[in-house]
Amino acid sequence: MNKITDILTFSVLIIALSAQLSAAPLLISIDKAIEIKATSDRPITVGTNFEIETAELIVVDKEHASLKLLRKGFILIPRIAKFKVTIVLSARDGSVYTVNIEDGGKKSVFRVEDPLQLFNTSVKKFNFESGKMDQDARNIIKTILLKKPLSGFEKSLSSQTIDTEQYNLTRVERHTGSRYVVDGWNITNISNESLYFNEEDFYTSGILAVALEKNRVLKGETVFLYIIINKNTVFEAEKRER
Repeated sequence: MNKITDILTFSVLIIALSAQLSAAPLLISIDKAIEIKATSDRPITVGTNFEIETAELIVVDKEHASLKLLRKGFILIPRIAKFKVTIVLSARDGSVYTVNIEDGGKKSVFRVEDPLQLFNTSVKKFNFESGKMDQDARNIIKTILLKKPLSGFEKSLSSQTIDTEQYNLTRVERHTGSRYVVDGWNITNISNESLYFNEEDFYTSGILAVALEKNRVLKGETVFLYIIINKNTVFEAEKRER
């Protein structure tokens, strides 16, 4: 690639990045493949809420489009009016996503979000059901966030409130399986300042994984928390309360 081409490509990237910052993004949750219709008369910017390790452009003719990878997203540059491409994204955490983009739309700026990536997930390092604790815990939480049935678990409304001077914890849902329990909690900041939480703050005996929506909670704000617990621990605690 010569210097002139490099300069032109760099200019295109800057223009596309500026558009991404100024335009309202289209929010899309990733489950399987994502379908996007976009304009073909300018670069298409797709931002993500996860860091990308690699991106593979699948297209009939390589001359029809080119791809520029960003840390959290990519820029697709169509070279023909009628195009259809598939982009396979591999995130740094090992997740793989497929994005299909074709002409026929009016927008050129999009944002793709995986709901699970909104949560900071901390997993204790020992064997889970499949021997892969980290991936299994993430799959469980992702299934719940996508509002899909959690196979082998029974959902119930199990209300419980814990009040402190700075925040309230309210349990709003429980998923009970044969060996594990998943609790969903709301954390509400009732103080006069922002509060900071770490996943480690919620670990006690029997807790296997913690997924926190975000670490900083503003005054009056409510965020969500998921906790995966060893079922035996829950059973013993309930038995002591009787």
